[in-house]
Amino acid sequence: MSLGIKSFAVGLAASAVIVSGGTAALAAGNLNHSTTGGSFNGQWEFYPAGVGHGGFHFWGLLNDTKNDGHAMKAVVRVAGYAPNDFYAPRDRDRRLNQEVYDPAATRTDIARFKICRDRGAFLPDNCSRETTHRR
Repeated sequence: MSLGIKSFAVGLAASAVIVSGGTAALAAGNLNHSTTGGSFNGQWEFYPAGVGHGGFHFWGLLNDTKNDGHAMKAVVRVAGYAPNDFYAPRDRDRRLNQEVYDPAATRTDIARFKICRDRGAFLPDNCSRETTHRR
């Protein structure tokens, strides 16, 4: 193989790596939710297969804006599983940095996120609109 063909092959492989890395970066964004009594301001991304658990990673500040004795929670679901609840203490803010994943798969493709004010067993929770995130 001549030097020109080897250089071309190496350049082609490098550009394929750059392009595939660029498409993986598209599965990320801002994550801003609000409801009566609270808000969440942060970001999200999907880990690639082989990194972490290949799951939905989110981080940010879960903020209790009302200080009314009710706790705030982030509710995150991945396809096919029950929701995961991440609570902030009553009347306090909490910084979250979590990964939610499908333990039976090498990567998660769909995740749903919302925040709620947990008003106890007798009153319904106040929740933000649920957003769906896809890889």
